[in-house]
Amino acid sequence: MSIPVLSPEEFRQKLAGYADPTRTIPPEDLAQILQAAVRFVSILASLFGGDLDRLKIWDRIGTGLVVAVTKAGGDFDTFVNCCLAHIKSDPGKVASSAPLAELLAQLESQPAEWRTQFLRLVESRHYLILVKARARWISYRDKVLEAL
Repeated sequence: MSIPVLSPEEFRQKLAGYADPTRTIPPEDLAQILQAAVRFVSILASLFGGDLDRLKIWDRIGTGLVVAVTKAGGDFDTFVNCCLAHIKSDPGKVASSAPLAELLAQLESQPAEWRTQFLRLVESRHYLILVKARARWISYRDKVLEAL
């Protein structure tokens, strides 16, 4: 019995958790990951840069997701940083965002494979995530406006 020889690309994919593209995600994990992605994107809306056109907020966030997944190369922290940079978030607002800090702590407590699946889901379902995040954001915004 011989040990299979991996190409450098196959080895890199195996290390990044992309080794088994046929692996299916259990439905309960998929729902949890989708919910976390929607929450993350809705938080991005609150951190959208003030010098950008607010009328294009969802266009910019959508392109930010695609760009960030590509640039991240499977690294979750790089993905988050790229998303925030793409929407030109104010560093002070980012640092003081309790919802973002809470969500990042929750996501960082997950196993590395879970975060890899998060990135895969963002990559493959970014339109769906945008729709749900926008609805969540509008609901939140309306509640805030009612309270005023």
